[in-house]
Amino acid sequence: MNNIFKLFACCQPVKGYKRSIIYDIQRIEYFFIPNILYEILTECKGESIPAIINKYGDENVSTINEYFDFLLKNELGFWCHESELELYPDLDLSWDHPSFITNAIIDFDANSRHDLKKISLELSKLLCLAIQFRFYHVPTIDFLLALLADFKNSTARHIDIMLPFHSSYSQKALEQLHESNYRLSYVTLFNTKKIRKIESKQNNFSVFHIKDGIKSEQHCGQINPLHFQNSCNTSFFTEAQSFNSCLNRKIAIDVQGNIKNCPSLSQHFGNIQDTSLIHVFKKENGLQQYWMISKDQIKVCRDCEFRYMCTDCRAYTTDPIDLYSKPVKCKYDPYEAEWLP
Repeated sequence: MNNIFKLFACCQPVKGYKRSIIYDIQRIEYFFIPNILYEILTECKGESIPAIINKYGDENVSTINEYFDFLLKNELGFWCHESELELYPDLDLSWDHPSFITNAIIDFDANSRHDLKKISLELSKLLCLAIQFRFYHVPTIDFLLALLADFKNSTARHIDIMLPFHSSYSQKALEQLHESNYRLSYVTLFNTKKIRKIESKQNNFSVFHIKDGIKSEQHCGQINPLHFQNSCNTSFFTEAQSFNSCLNRKIAIDVQGNIKNCPSLSQHFGNIQDTSLIHVFKKENGLQQYWMISKDQIKVCRDCEFRYMCTDCRAYTTDPIDLYSKPVKCKYDPYEAEWLP
């Protein structure tokens, strides 16, 4: 008789202080569940329904059945026989990556004079796969074309550009940027009048309009539930188990050319004008000091059900001298399961 419920390997239960979540990291969805169901799924894992009912009492039969009906309805698991359990191994949650640096942020203002060819070459030697260029002034389309040309033969497979809204950035002009380097996946225009997303007829290119009034790197660190829609995935989830969900394998260059973990952090490891990114990567007690700070180590975050889909911030924290304090720009209270105003 098939009376043992087995979650699909991609459906991972995560306990919070007041409620829990099942992360469906294959379909990039998540489902809230009560902590008692988390307990059933984890502490009674592999046990039959009669055994579970015996543990929680006959008076809870109806509730237990409702729980499993919910799991089946949302295709989070299946019934099987005890002899079949070994046929469905758990997911390996370890994380690693062949790149020395997986992602980079490069900031610009009107006074920035970054050597982009040098940066492109050095990031490629570090096997960097994703780069975000952020502008706090209005660069010309020609400048952006030249920038993308410098990275056309790089190892980057994903390029994202953030720009202040300007009339010169028409949809046609932005699509021409994409045509010049198909690594360009997104352009985000901020300071716009309304929020919208424009998907190009060309593959893998979108333009986002957001209202945020971004003026500098100090806008970083915002925690927004909208961000969770894309981060509930296998790569993010497994990395967040043991590593920092923002700074792991990251390198950044601020508007002045200083090399950092993140442009918002004060500590830097030299300037790109006279220091190589490779030297900074190899430096002891350098970039890697933040890499291993996972959400399970951070105060308050470790009690939050969103912790494995939430991008961490070490630049703006509630206690600047405590390396493990909560991000100050997070308005979620896991003890009440509420987003504060």
